[in-house]
Amino acid sequence: MTMADTGHLLLAHGRVADDRVAYFAIMATRRTVKGGRQ
Repeated sequence: MTMADTGHLLLAHGRVADDRVAYFAIMATRRTVKGGRQ
């Protein structure tokens, strides 16, 4: 595995993590608005 491959994997992993954080934030906000509780 080359450095470029490692960098690409780290970049992809970071993007997936960001998407997951955004998804959980959206779902938490929706649940709070709908249920009125956290």
